[in-house]
Amino acid sequence: MTDTSSQTAPDPIYSRGLLADMLAEAAELEHSLCCQYLYAAFSLKKSMSEGLTARQADMVRDWQTVLLDVARQEMEHMGLVYNLQIAIG
Repeated sequence: MTDTSSQTAPDPIYSRGLLADMLAEAAELEHSLCCQYLYAAFSLKKSMSEGLTARQADMVRDWQTVLLDVARQEMEHMGLVYNLQIAIG
């Protein structure tokens, strides 16, 4: 079990410039994660002609669905970050 009693909250961001920098870093992170999930989803074998059994092909389709859903969530996060960047100017 992890002891969380010694963890402190991060310092608040009072500078607009620092907020812009942190949002840019968040956008880079979300973009990178999105690309990785998309690459993983589209690099999976998909059919029995690629050496999968019928059962494996079904499992891979399920995995691809999950990976694409997570990639979509990362895109949503990236959109939120961009909206915040626009809001601060």
